[in-house]
Amino acid sequence: MGAALFGRDAELATVGRVLDEHTSGPTVLSVHGEAGIGKSSLLREVRDLATARSYRVLAGTPTSAEARWSYSGLTDLLDPLVALLPDLPAAQHLALDAVMLRGTVGTTAPDVRTVCAGTLGLLTRAARQQPLLVAVDDAQWLDEPTIRALTYAVRRCVERLVLVATVRDGFDDPLRDVVPDPRAVTSIALGGLGRPELRSLLADRLDASVDPAVVRRIEATSRGNPLFALELARTLDPDGRSRTAFPSALTVSMRSTFAGQPERTRDVLLTCSALAAPTAAVLARAGIVDAGTVLVPAERAGMVRWRGDRLEFAHPMWREVVYGSADPASLRAVHRRLAVAAADVEERARHSALGEVGLSPATRAALEQAAASARNRGAPSAAAALLQLALDRGARSPALRLAAAVDHFEAGEHADARALATTLVDETPPGPVRAAARAVLAHVAYLEEDFATAVAQLESAVDDAGSDAVTQSGLAIDLAFSCINVGDVHRGRDWAVRAEASARATGEPAVVAEATGAVALLGFLTGSGVDEVRLTLALAAEDPVRPSPAARWPTLDDALVRLWSHDLERARAGLAVARARYDDLGFEAGRGQLLARVAEAAVLAGDLAEARASVAELSDRAALDGDGSTVATALASRVVLASWSGDAAQAHEEHARLLEHSHGVEHLLPRLAASAALGSLALASSQPGAAVEHLEPVADVLLLFGVAEPVVTWAFPDAVDAWVATGRPDRAVPLVELFEEWGARAGTPWVQGVGCRGRAQLLLAGGDPAGAGDSLRRALAAFERIGSRYELARTHLVVASWQRRRRMRAAARASLEVAARLFREVGAAAWAANAEQQRDGLGVGSGRPSTLTPSERRVAELAGSGLTNGAVAARLAISPKTVEAHLASAYRKLGIRSRAELGRWLADGAPAPDDDMP
Repeated sequence: MGAALFGRDAELATVGRVLDEHTSGPTVLSVHGEAGIGKSSLLREVRDLATARSYRVLAGTPTSAEARWSYSGLTDLLDPLVALLPDLPAAQHLALDAVMLRGTVGTTAPDVRTVCAGTLGLLTRAARQQPLLVAVDDAQWLDEPTIRALTYAVRRCVERLVLVATVRDGFDDPLRDVVPDPRAVTSIALGGLGRPELRSLLADRLDASVDPAVVRRIEATSRGNPLFALELARTLDPDGRSRTAFPSALTVSMRSTFAGQPERTRDVLLTCSALAAPTAAVLARAGIVDAGTVLVPAERAGMVRWRGDRLEFAHPMWREVVYGSADPASLRAVHRRLAVAAADVEERARHSALGEVGLSPATRAALEQAAASARNRGAPSAAAALLQLALDRGARSPALRLAAAVDHFEAGEHADARALATTLVDETPPGPVRAAARAVLAHVAYLEEDFATAVAQLESAVDDAGSDAVTQSGLAIDLAFSCINVGDVHRGRDWAVRAEASARATGEPAVVAEATGAVALLGFLTGSGVDEVRLTLALAAEDPVRPSPAARWPTLDDALVRLWSHDLERARAGLAVARARYDDLGFEAGRGQLLARVAEAAVLAGDLAEARASVAELSDRAALDGDGSTVATALASRVVLASWSGDAAQAHEEHARLLEHSHGVEHLLPRLAASAALGSLALASSQPGAAVEHLEPVADVLLLFGVAEPVVTWAFPDAVDAWVATGRPDRAVPLVELFEEWGARAGTPWVQGVGCRGRAQLLLAGGDPAGAGDSLRRALAAFERIGSRYELARTHLVVASWQRRRRMRAAARASLEVAARLFREVGAAAWAANAEQQRDGLGVGSGRPSTLTPSERRVAELAGSGLTNGAVAARLAISPKTVEAHLASAYRKLGIRSRAELGRWLADGAPAPDDDMP
């Protein structure tokens, strides 16, 4: 147990309420106050209270000397959880081993995002076993990499976790805003003790009693600050009189105590104050072999204490007072001594730099080596800080400045990265350094969604780079994807082809795989269809542990192509792999788009449970991160899901929120997707005029973009329907011709099917039912090949319209029943209601037509011959669900219930199908 705590009953009651809450997820307790006010003492009591309530306690006490040591705070906090490391995904395990110096540091740095994901994994696993308290004393001294990892992990933890941090007045609490909900944050402001509590404190900590009059003087001077009061009381002589005048500030008193120590003790204390973690071993290497004896006077004065072989200052202020009392020459001498004694390469380099007036070549080399070490431990902010020491002392090497710019960018310090890179572009001649600096500027612009600037910088970087194949391939791939965002996919494909040629010159299979995947994706976007050869090669050569942006992953390229070509089974499998890799590596950039695509694929497949879960996760992440693009993507996905589910009120409400969030061309693609979804909902609700209002501007913008199949999935076929339904088939002609051109060139079943369906609608509008019937047959065949229940259902609606034109009311009713059932299977509620309403409006009873469609007859004949549904599907190259749909329709039309009855009907001489029936 620690020393008694006086006068903090109200604060402890608040702590108790926080600890006793039974809600899941993170809660933050922020304790702040002036130096010496008792924050550390309160925190010790908080830890005891948590332990008594069966919390697992993780504690860290960073110091001002550790503020720049990469992951020093995280290592202290997570060390008790190392037994859980093997339970993490391999990438996270290796990353935490590296940053905690538990394994061999490799040549490839662990990604900062993977470290964050590993921290989340450890905290989550620990919190599942029992509630978790993470306690950080003097959080203002946490190193930046630790702050980043804790912020990421605590914010996303869904288990019971309480984060309590103490922060000195005058500093911002770096952990206060780790949770976005202010209701989950409790603040405690510590004030001074009252006179009774102060008297009890002095009596408890001092051997002699203190006269009440003196207590009043101490209270008035210290304003109830416990540390200050104790320092003042220690100046009293045996008769109760002060040996010195009462000082006006705590630091004056502490400096006086320090000045009263023996000279040798002061020297050793100064050495300790410059160390992040002073130990007897480090002090011995610095030539201080008798530290235990020399520091006895400081121990008696309450300045320091030993914990095993590690020396601790009794209060963090002692470190600052001691270090701040030394003159510059003495400090340089201490740092030179520690540059030899320190064990850590980063600490040695920093001491070397702080021990010099200028910058020697040896110290510069040491700083660069230390920065590489920090980088390899996944701490780019620490690497940037080390290089900044060299820059502050006069280093001007372009290579060093470039490395610092890249480190700043990787650490998320974009303003610093931009400043250094801009200077390099202005001051260096064309070549690899200026090309890399331009790439930094491009990446900053890309993250800020200034895509035009990103493209311009990357193209200039290509000109600067010369003939280096590795640099050229990387820049060209970045350009390929950047061009998508400025709406120039043809230009993007050209860059992807250049990237593939440069990548092959490198001889690195993983680089070639990424470039080849980009060519396949951009080729699909420009209407070349599914490049099976390139996608197969890219997937085979992909390196899943290569530290590349997610946009370059061949797995993701393949999944998107499959989604956009409506090969839903393979698309969902690939998206699941990409999503798992995102989770393992802790990637956030692009996660919103990934979740939106996962939801889209689930919607088209009729898996609304997964779609809702993905949209919910996307919405949660948008709320956590506050990123404008992610928020827009989440809102658009909510519009799409609500429209598909037939919830018009929610769809329009979410759309209004999206418009309020975005202005001008900001977040254009999410707004287009939302408008397209509302257009489809209006069509399903028999409001073609409203559908045109939503769909016409979407179609116009997408045509300007020049994108082929993928983006048109929602908008273009619906636009054709809307224009035909409002008596403007001429407006639909260019889109139908575009579909037919793409279908002939790329051969993708989906685009062939919507092209044939659109042509059928134009033929019906023009009075050519015979031609329309042929187009509808081909549309149905195309959608059967990919097993698209939604598109089959939409086509059956047009079939029913064709049948009504031919006065085949019973057949039309059967087609509408098939459409309604398929719509219900995929959860398209508004469209299902549309089909049912049309069916009911026909006024046809339960009489059944005896004539089957050609597709139904083919299925019926094979099923009647004894084949299973799976065998029939394989024979006809359609999905088993389509077989089931055709058999169900045939059974209804024929008034039978079994395969045996079907066989008898066939044996009795089934009538031939009507050649005009689709």
